[in-house]
Amino acid sequence: MYMPKNIFKGKKHAALVIGHPFGGSKAQTSGLYAMKMAEQGFITLAYDASFHGESGGEPRYIESPEIRVEDFSAAVDYLSNHRLVDAERIGVIGVCGSGGYSVSATQIDHRIKALATVSMYDMGRARRQGLGDGITYEQRMKTLDEVGKQRTVEFIGAPRRDTSAIPAQIDDSASENTKEFYEYYECVK
Repeated sequence: MYMPKNIFKGKKHAALVIGHPFGGSKAQTSGLYAMKMAEQGFITLAYDASFHGESGGEPRYIESPEIRVEDFSAAVDYLSNHRLVDAERIGVIGVCGSGGYSVSATQIDHRIKALATVSMYDMGRARRQGLGDGITYEQRMKTLDEVGKQRTVEFIGAPRRDTSAIPAQIDDSASENTKEFYEYYECVK
């Protein structure tokens, strides 16, 4: 949580919830946005989404859209009850992947009075169709078949198989986009 430098403690103030990118943590982008917005006079809250960063939960680094949307509402719960926050002046900023989650949260949680996104990214499409729509329909159907088979064997006791959006390693042949993605998100783990 970030407070404006010269906050007046006898008054309630506008507040912002800042959501981090897909696969990220508050130690990256959202913490910086929260700090900068506090310098502009807002009380801000940058949090680690469920299963990310310093938050709890297993499996780690899972991206669950419904939980990520709920995380925004949980942050609003906290701010709505803070003695220095005006519950009628709470907004959200969603960065990158959490941009989509912040839009969904704002649609269903009417306590959120303002919404901004930064570099909002359609994570659903990217996960389904790959960056630049590089995954074919046939590849998507094969993946869904494999997921179904894996669920079946896990139900009867096979070990859980997790996948990551972040490659385990990259080499010189990786695209510039992949290299930047790897460098930014690999530091989270």
